[in-house]
Amino acid sequence: MAKTERTLHAKFIFSANYRNVSDTLTQCWLYMGSGNLTGPGFMQRMITGVGNLEAGVFFAPERLARTAAGKLAPEKTLAWLLPIQSEIDCDALQMPLQAGQEMEERTPYFAPPITWLKWTPLADGQGTLHYSGSPENNITAFAPGGTSCPLVSQGFLWQGEMPRWVDIAWPADNGTQSAKIPVVDALGRIAATPLRPLDLEEVLWQLSSFPHTPDVDFADPTSMLTTSTAGSFTINSDDQPVSSQPVRQVMALIEGIAERQTTLPESQWLYWCRSLEQALIQVSDNGDITRFMDLGINPLSPLREAPFRPVYAEDDQSDKGQDYLQMLMRIEQAWGVDSLRNFGECK
Repeated sequence: MAKTERTLHAKFIFSANYRNVSDTLTQCWLYMGSGNLTGPGFMQRMITGVGNLEAGVFFAPERLARTAAGKLAPEKTLAWLLPIQSEIDCDALQMPLQAGQEMEERTPYFAPPITWLKWTPLADGQGTLHYSGSPENNITAFAPGGTSCPLVSQGFLWQGEMPRWVDIAWPADNGTQSAKIPVVDALGRIAATPLRPLDLEEVLWQLSSFPHTPDVDFADPTSMLTTSTAGSFTINSDDQPVSSQPVRQVMALIEGIAERQTTLPESQWLYWCRSLEQALIQVSDNGDITRFMDLGINPLSPLREAPFRPVYAEDDQSDKGQDYLQMLMRIEQAWGVDSLRNFGECK
C-alpha cells in the first residue's frame, strides 16, 4: 500500500462568560486541534488514505482573568496562556518569541469505553446513571467514598444528589484503567451545577433576551412584570376568590412566552425549547404558581394552542410540534399541573 503524506495543522477555539464590570472569565473551555467547526471537521469519520487526520483536545480551566489587571496570577491570564491579545495588552508583546522547553514525557491516557453517563432521578434521594450502547468491557463506577456503585440495567445506582463527574474503571490489556467522565442531566447539560430557583420576573427577563444571555447592567428584572395586590379573581367552580396578583403574574409569563416564541426563526426553535424548559423548571416551586393551582386550571395549557406557537411548530404530528409537546409535558409534570383542567374546559 502506497504511503500518503499528510500534514497536521492546528488551531484553537476558546469560549468563556464574562461581564463588563469584572475581569474574571468563568465557565471557560478550550478546543485545541486541527478540526474546524464543520461537518468534515467534527462529524465525518476518518477515511484511510484520504483527507486530513483531524485530532483535538478539550480543556476546561476553572477560572481565568482576561488581562493582567485582574487579581489572579499572570499564569492565570488569558493573554499569558493563548495568543489572544487586546489593545491594552499590546505593550507586553515587544520581546521576541523564544523556543520553549522540550515536552516532558507524560503518562499515556487511555480513552474510556464510555464517555458520559445520563442521570435519572429516583425517589428517596437516589438516582441512576445510565450509559448508551453495550461496552465490551466490564465497567465499575465509584461513589465519593471509593465504594463501587450497585449495577442496574445499563448503568449504576447512585446515592445522593446528581454528581457532575464520576470516576470509573475498566479492565484493559495493560491492567485496570480509570477515568473521570461527566454526567448529563435531564436537560442535556454536561457536568452541570444545580440550577438555582427563579422567580417569574427572572424567567421572563431571561426569555425576553433570547438567544442572548441577559446582562445585569441593561435591565431591571423587577420591571418586567407589573404587579398589583388589590382585587380578586374568581374562576373556579366553588366561587372561591383567589388573589389576582399570582394570576396576573403567571398569565403575564405565558403571554410573554407566546409573544417571544411566535416570532422566532425556525433555526432557533430547538435551542428555544431547551432554554424554555430549563427556565420554567427552575421556577416550578414559585409561590405564585402554587397559588394559581388553587384555581384547578393548568396555566400552561394555552401554550398548546396554535396562536401561541410559531407556524412551523403548529402541527402536532411534525417533528418540531412533537418536540414542543413533549417539552410542555415535562414542564407540566415539574409544575404539578398535568392533571388539572385546561382553560378551554372551564365554564
